[in-house]
Amino acid sequence: MQFLHRRRSSRMGPSVSKSYPERSLLSPTRAPRATSCERHCVAMSANSADSPKSRIDWKGCRIKIQQPTQKNEEILQEKMHQTPRHATIVVLTLLFFALTAAACGDRNSDRLPLTVSVKNKSMSKLPFVIAWTQGLYEKHGLNVDFLLDETPRQAEARESFLTRSWRRVGRRLGLVEPNTPDIIVAGHGPSFILRLRGSPMPAWVALAATDCSVRDYVIARPGIGGIEELRGKRLGINDEASTSGYAGLRLLERMGWERGKDVSIVRPAGVEELENGIVDAIVGGDEEIEAAERSGYPVLEDTRRWNERLAGNSALVAPGWLREGMHREAARRFLKATIEAVALFHERPDLVMEVMASQYGITDRAIAEARYRRADYVPRKPFPCREGVEAMLKLHHLEEMHEYALEDFYDDSLMRELDESGFIDGVYQSLAAGQ
Repeated sequence: MQFLHRRRSSRMGPSVSKSYPERSLLSPTRAPRATSCERHCVAMSANSADSPKSRIDWKGCRIKIQQPTQKNEEILQEKMHQTPRHATIVVLTLLFFALTAAACGDRNSDRLPLTVSVKNKSMSKLPFVIAWTQGLYEKHGLNVDFLLDETPRQAEARESFLTRSWRRVGRRLGLVEPNTPDIIVAGHGPSFILRLRGSPMPAWVALAATDCSVRDYVIARPGIGGIEELRGKRLGINDEASTSGYAGLRLLERMGWERGKDVSIVRPAGVEELENGIVDAIVGGDEEIEAAERSGYPVLEDTRRWNERLAGNSALVAPGWLREGMHREAARRFLKATIEAVALFHERPDLVMEVMASQYGITDRAIAEARYRRADYVPRKPFPCREGVEAMLKLHHLEEMHEYALEDFYDDSLMRELDESGFIDGVYQSLAAGQ
């Protein structure tokens, strides 16, 4: 009511009430033809932490938005801590801006929103990072919230105070959904194996995959000269459900050894356990092979030569997700961007080096090139790992498998549509032509 009191005072004489600085949140200079909805959209873009100082055109209206300052946010936080009445007014104003901005965004853009979470930084996940850094998601009509090795809560903490505030209020009122990932890029085999063992996590469905091959290394302590000498020894793996764990268990099968009798499995175990003598050998990937090369540890086996399949890093969605709303179309656009990124991964090694340096922090060119050479297992056409799913289920002898069909764990319909349309081949032809 203080704002009403100020308005009356302007007609009756000087105001003695406390007044707040005008334009406390932003300072627009707008043309008279700008609509209310357009002004609110601009207001929200101005209060985004990522919004540059810019000029925006809407239907001939030219609106100048100033970058919000730290002082503005301090003023807002001060208001939030005043009386409940003032806090309520500010919160409702924030929510109003947020909702009208969302409505305007939907009206002015045909991009579909999508949250993609990449769990950690490995070579087979690099194509998804390339798609993000090269603007391929936007090119194919997506507005992607990309979480690289961070949780939604960590990503939200990087947002401005205004954005965090309206998100929290919107969630409490049931008007804004929690920022949960639509697509998770992670190991497929570990997800469904843990699910079949009773984990509450969903049985993720793979739409695409960049890692369908057994490709780890068996590294031993000095003094062990061959695989046969591991009999009676301790073999360290990360986890039985992991891809390196799968390679370790397959090693026992291939050698005809019985677990616990011929070889003891120790988990989790890596380079540190090998150096401290806790295990006699380990199964690992890039970081482990690089540590072995630095320390002079013998590499007993390169499992890539087995030419066997597993279900590794894949683009995963929850069961039923594809059937909801515009999700199938969003997934189609996501896969088109992923296919282009995979092609860039194979055809543009210099770009791969740049992204590894900027996003993975791998600035040593020799290390980057070695990892890139070892990543020749990334398929040129990223279909889901059907054969790998079947192989991992067979190895783990999961009785719960009778409740599922193999197709419950993957959906290759969109990839097949894109392949049959000639889209995938066309991407490689364009790159070969220098386009």
